[in-house]
Amino acid sequence: MRTTGKHRRVPAKNGRRLTATASVASLALVGAALGSASNTHAILARPQTPAAHLQANFSTVAAAKAVTFTATATLPSGAPDAAEPATLQLTTVRGWETLGTKELSAAGTATFTFHPKHNHNYRVLLPAVTGNGTTILNPVMSPNIAVHIKAPSIGAQIVADAAKEKGKPYVFGAAGPNSFDCSGLVKFVFAKFGITLPHHANDMKHYGVQVSEKDAKPGDLVFVFSGSFAHHVAIYAGNGTWWEAPHTGSFVRHVKIWSSDIEFRRIV
Repeated sequence: MRTTGKHRRVPAKNGRRLTATASVASLALVGAALGSASNTHAILARPQTPAAHLQANFSTVAAAKAVTFTATATLPSGAPDAAEPATLQLTTVRGWETLGTKELSAAGTATFTFHPKHNHNYRVLLPAVTGNGTTILNPVMSPNIAVHIKAPSIGAQIVADAAKEKGKPYVFGAAGPNSFDCSGLVKFVFAKFGITLPHHANDMKHYGVQVSEKDAKPGDLVFVFSGSFAHHVAIYAGNGTWWEAPHTGSFVRHVKIWSSDIEFRRIV
């Protein structure tokens, strides 16, 4: 069999000349070693793109009630993608906006809890990472999930929360949790639903939209006027009744509306 390679003459030994051959096979071994190092480098630099998933504990929720989103990242190997940032985003008229970023746990998960107030689509962004742990560009996006706010008003929940304060004493200037004045009760209850109102009935009258008495729903506000000045506010409970903290010496109570000089306003 003929060996391919370059030959050089060497001194004779015992009457014979030897041929020194740098065979192609030997060169191939060297090339393989170099190629192996190159391949190792390529493996280290190859993106290990995680699969991104997002789940919510509700698809439809009452406005301003908490929703928990869980982001999950899994590497192609099936192992969790841990210690990487996961970013939760929602759609707005301006495009995608970031709600927050958390580090993935050892199990490859991150949770976000907040109070949505409108219908939105949500997604989570995860970084693609290299084998040596460095982050690269072009984040991985989960499929969008939609969270819808229930059309029915949260008024019934507002009334139920006002009822929890039944029997607590009226104290001028108090806004809970142990005592209230009229606007303090309203402010305290609505704050539970992520709605901030001023602590004065006359200032509250500028919030929301006015509705007629026949269109009023539980959870609307009812203002009592002296001329153009609103000196009292309560939470409408339906059927001509309200929850109020009326005056010194009284307590939070559920009674018939006792004034005719009133205005209804819808905040939610």
